[in-house]
Amino acid sequence: MSTAAHRQAADKPIEVAVALSDHPDGPANTLVVYDWFSHIGTPPRPGNLVEPLVDGEAAWARVKGDLERAERDVRVSSWMLRADTELERPESLALAPPEQRADLRFGALVEAAAARGVSVRVLIWGMTYTPMLNPWLRRWYWTVPPNIDVLEQDHPVLIGSHHQKTLTIDGKVGYCGGMN
Repeated sequence: MSTAAHRQAADKPIEVAVALSDHPDGPANTLVVYDWFSHIGTPPRPGNLVEPLVDGEAAWARVKGDLERAERDVRVSSWMLRADTELERPESLALAPPEQRADLRFGALVEAAAARGVSVRVLIWGMTYTPMLNPWLRRWYWTVPPNIDVLEQDHPVLIGSHHQKTLTIDGKVGYCGGMN
């Protein structure tokens, strides 16, 4: 798990030093984030934990668990949402046909959360054909299931795109970046 040390000097802004490693047993590198990075808007607050997730299997298992525990809201922004991605593949189902693993897909977990009354909002880079090609987005976009809203964000340049990849759950847990 990452550790953070806060230090402040009289003539320097607050810095946050975070120990990072590509492997739990590997050497730690230090990432220093200076206060100037966030001087506009909400100020940094103590009590937050940033933990780099570098193992896809473990990261997606955590996302799955957090989606299953969602109580209030799920917010997703993505460049190319692949709702058919299986977030876990238990060894017992490794050779099973896809329909036996359907409940492990991101889209199924999102729909299950919405069925529990969780508000789901999806912001996706809006190529005109996106909802037509992706069966999950087509269903969410055109049939408007309860508690799921999809918004496409068009880019003004034909080949431009927004490449954000974020997921927040109940305003308590957030993921950013991708594991592709």
